[in-house]
Amino acid sequence: MNTAGTGQLWVDGVKVAETTAAPVLGNSTFNMLIGANPGTAGDNFRTWPGVIDDVAIWNRPLSIAEVSQLFSSERSVAELVADGDNDFDGLPNSWEVTNGTLVDTPDADEDPDNDGRTHIQEFNDGTNPQVADADIDGLNDGEEFAAGTRPDLADTDADGFSDSLEITYGTLPNDINSFPTLDKGLLGYWPLDDDLQDDTGNGGNGTYQDIAAGAPAFTAGKFGNGISLDHANNQYVIIDGEGGAPTLTDNGNHNDIMIDSNPDAVARSWNGIIDDVAIWERPLSNSEVTTIFSSTQSLGDQLGLGTPTVLTVTSIVPATNGSVDLTWTSRENANYSVFLTTDLSVPLLSWETAKENVASGGATTTTTIPAIELNGLTKAFFVIREN
Repeated sequence: MNTAGTGQLWVDGVKVAETTAAPVLGNSTFNMLIGANPGTAGDNFRTWPGVIDDVAIWNRPLSIAEVSQLFSSERSVAELVADGDNDFDGLPNSWEVTNGTLVDTPDADEDPDNDGRTHIQEFNDGTNPQVADADIDGLNDGEEFAAGTRPDLADTDADGFSDSLEITYGTLPNDINSFPTLDKGLLGYWPLDDDLQDDTGNGGNGTYQDIAAGAPAFTAGKFGNGISLDHANNQYVIIDGEGGAPTLTDNGNHNDIMIDSNPDAVARSWNGIIDDVAIWERPLSNSEVTTIFSSTQSLGDQLGLGTPTVLTVTSIVPATNGSVDLTWTSRENANYSVFLTTDLSVPLLSWETAKENVASGGATTTTTIPAIELNGLTKAFFVIREN
């Protein structure tokens, strides 16, 4: 009943009935029951067949704001009463004080940090309504909510890549087994084998500088050749800023990107061999750095850039048990299948599958075709295909 003497029935925060016939609130000899009618003992008290939770009785009518708050809040009546909510906007006074929102003016639907989440949503999310990107991962709290990621964790699935980075490159930020591959965000790659070309095709080709004593020589490096630079002659390479070279931070100093030199102090050049240079527009994960360092192949071979590795069978070794060991040149992280036939006139698509999903062993791969697959053959032809 409200202060005007009108009785109202509210269900799920919505008024569903109203009467001007004021109910009788006088004393009664019956006990007050929850889930039953005390005046109908002969009818099993008309008991309630279901679950009842959080029952409260006031000695005053609740306001519309209070009814809405009770229904929409994810907190119990006890929590709301204990903490207090002066403006009945669903936000506890203590939370409003802590987070700089208005204690005495309803502001549950405000969004001062423009992250797409209102105060009441940020309260329920456990985030700060004044900070758009709680975990500083490049996604605001609203974008995190839409993506199903945690606004308090920069890397929800703990795979070493931030949520923002995974969304940018189309992988799943909630799946530890889904993450960007090494080619994602690669701006330029210079193998420095025999030229200064950028093998990504982004146009960041290099040019020699200060070569009065002759062009730098290409010599044996870790992967193919590398470029040998002479500090005494101040030799270095400039990457073409009109191509794929990135601008990572605009600090007002728009010097060229150089390999083997400091654009602010050209005399600080390198004396030795440089091989396999690459620039990404993103940070590499720990596992990516480890993979690049420990690989037996150049970055270009790992990514299939530049001149591809020619797949060549280097040995076929029959064993006494009837099996055959095959070895071929391969690309790291690749996957292969082996096919066989006894008749070269048979179309390749009709050759039998001898072995599938053979993981690369690095620069070379060896696999055994078991005797059961050869079935006592005295002659067989093999084809190896990268999947």
